[in-house]
Amino acid sequence: MNRKYGMDKPTMQAVWYYGLNLTSNYYMFLFYNFFLHYLPALFLDFYSLLTFRRRVMLKLYKRVMKMANILFYFSMQDWRFSDDNVRNMWRSLSPSDRVVFPFSMADMSWDYMTETFLLGLRVYLIKDDVSTLPEARKKWNRLYYMHQLLKLGTLCLVLYLGYLLVRIFF
Repeated sequence: MNRKYGMDKPTMQAVWYYGLNLTSNYYMFLFYNFFLHYLPALFLDFYSLLTFRRRVMLKLYKRVMKMANILFYFSMQDWRFSDDNVRNMWRSLSPSDRVVFPFSMADMSWDYMTETFLLGLRVYLIKDDVSTLPEARKKWNRLYYMHQLLKLGTLCLVLYLGYLLVRIFF
């Protein structure tokens, strides 16, 4: 749902297209992190240096990694919560009280909650006005095609390197 609504309401401040690689292996996380975050930030800051612009990507990368390290423990654990008290309280409410105090998760619209939550993040946290949505969608499409070209270029590079290795050793 986050992907569905997040792509529908992109932000003007996006620096790259959406991508998510979930892994429970710490070393795979480090691999992804190096190739998908650190190297691109390094290249963009190097480009900024060459064009006399302000370098910000490595600083942003360090902030993101600091947050990832904080969240890593919590995201890698199995957490069990009990909602027995809430269920018992719901069952004890009269039908009229259930209408006045609707907190049954069965009646909750996760689609609506996700869409509202992401729009709220965009407007109130990122400070991206809703009027910029058409322009943000154009930028999002450009980022999508750049992402696809980068993936294609990476695939070609890996295949070429594989070809060179095969040629050298065989």
